[in-house]
Amino acid sequence: MLRTIQAGRGLAALAVVMFHLSIAMGDPRYGGTPVFRDITWRGNLGVDFFFVLSGFIMMLIHERDIGEPSRWRNFAYARFSRLYPIYWLYSAVFCLLVAFGFGTVTQLPSSLWDWVSTIFLVRLSDVTAPLAVAWTLFHEIAFYGVFSILILNKRAGLLVFFAWMLTTAITFNYPPTDSPSPIQTYLAAFNLDFMIGIASCLVMQRTSTVVCNACFWIGSALLVLTIGYEYGIDRLHWSGIAYGLAFGGIIAGMAAWERRRGGVKIPLAEQLGDASYTTYLIHVPVIGVCLKLVAKFHFGDAIPGEAIYIGTMLAVVCSTYAVHKIVERPLQRWMKHISKKNHHQAAATV
Repeated sequence: MLRTIQAGRGLAALAVVMFHLSIAMGDPRYGGTPVFRDITWRGNLGVDFFFVLSGFIMMLIHERDIGEPSRWRNFAYARFSRLYPIYWLYSAVFCLLVAFGFGTVTQLPSSLWDWVSTIFLVRLSDVTAPLAVAWTLFHEIAFYGVFSILILNKRAGLLVFFAWMLTTAITFNYPPTDSPSPIQTYLAAFNLDFMIGIASCLVMQRTSTVVCNACFWIGSALLVLTIGYEYGIDRLHWSGIAYGLAFGGIIAGMAAWERRRGGVKIPLAEQLGDASYTTYLIHVPVIGVCLKLVAKFHFGDAIPGEAIYIGTMLAVVCSTYAVHKIVERPLQRWMKHISKKNHHQAAATV
């Protein structure tokens, strides 16, 4: 993985955490003051960055697999092992805690279709997953499914992909993220970010340094201008695509710069990037635990809200990074070991 991109992933995860922490502190149960909200109000753009980055990485890693059906199995296992096992583990633990009364507002899935949707991340109902941030994973799985068709059959994959993108562009709608219907999910304009990410990768690979540098600066300017235009108002209907294009340009420029000039090492941000999936999945419940402790021991009576925010932020980042090191990384190594073992066994039988 490119170091610059990994650092960007870490900063995006951090932005999402900051966004949700400000919202949580605005809850009357936790003081009712949305600390730093004027600064973190667009931290949710980390999600847009993740979607664009997903398209970029998919093209970067698997471009040579397109039209090669023999490589589909490795692709499917790589995507499965990266996404599902740790999601299942965290979800199972969280569901158990909720079942035993530790959750305050979270509701478990109530119907068969709700459970199937939650477990397999295929939208069959409008359920909100117990880990509510998992709404983004429904989009990721849809993208992986379409990309897998590209690997099995390039022509059919291109037809399906462009039909999907065209339909999404025509309907152009950003649905609510808490309980969207299947149609709303699979035709959401968020999905256009995957195409932008793919285009960003192609620009990085097939154009000059001058073009990539221009993409970076144009993307940066578009990001700043769109945020400035939206400041103090609700998100505009068209701004999502503007943010996607901005991140596409920034990612293309960053990646090209690192490939051609070595980039810049940002160790802390890279480590945050390594832990970004765990941080993203569990940061909301960890924030809840931290703020419950603050409320229980009345720390807010003696400590300024800004200090509580910073302390909670550090606690969330450190604890989720520790979970990444203790749980996620060993699980990833085990999944890779299984893959290599199965590969060797298959080779031995040939």
